[in-house]
Amino acid sequence: MLSTWRFILVVLLGCLGGLASVWVAMEDPRFDFTPTIGPWRLVDLAPGDDPYAQARSSRKGLVWLGPSEGLTLAAFKASDGHSLSPNCVYAIEGPAPKDVPWTLTVADHDNHLPVNPAGRTGFSVYDVSRPGPGNGIRVGFGPTVRPGDFIPTAGLRSVAVYLRVYSATAAKQPLSAADLPAIVRQDCPAEAP
Repeated sequence: MLSTWRFILVVLLGCLGGLASVWVAMEDPRFDFTPTIGPWRLVDLAPGDDPYAQARSSRKGLVWLGPSEGLTLAAFKASDGHSLSPNCVYAIEGPAPKDVPWTLTVADHDNHLPVNPAGRTGFSVYDVSRPGPGNGIRVGFGPTVRPGDFIPTAGLRSVAVYLRVYSATAAKQPLSAADLPAIVRQDCPAEAP
């Protein structure tokens, strides 16, 4: 009888230890091997590229573009390396993928979209009113409404920016920081980092 209880205890401890190690691997940034290009992180990965990133996406219920559809890039930090804050105003400006459709969306880290009177959560290549130099991207976001191509982020507790490029050929070409727009903090209250 005592050996049965020992066996049950060992199995129970093994299960709890396994679950704890999975939780640590999902939450610990040391296990994040997602490729980065400047402030952008490539979140579309081929099967087997980064099992931790795929498990994190699956846990959140996220479905990204497939390799034949294009690629998705996410930014959680500005180009200067500081985390994006919903209290600050940022400009996303720079080159856009040439001759291919793209969308730019602002959300929080849990992919909740901002709620604002205009219903504006992002822009696409087709609806920007003032494209950047060379038909690049020029979009701003921050807590209060501003003129131009701007996304109000009031109500968000964190900020993430998603750039989706809808082209299978663009997804297969190597990207560099010079191919993607920068995220520059323009205005920030003193209490924000």
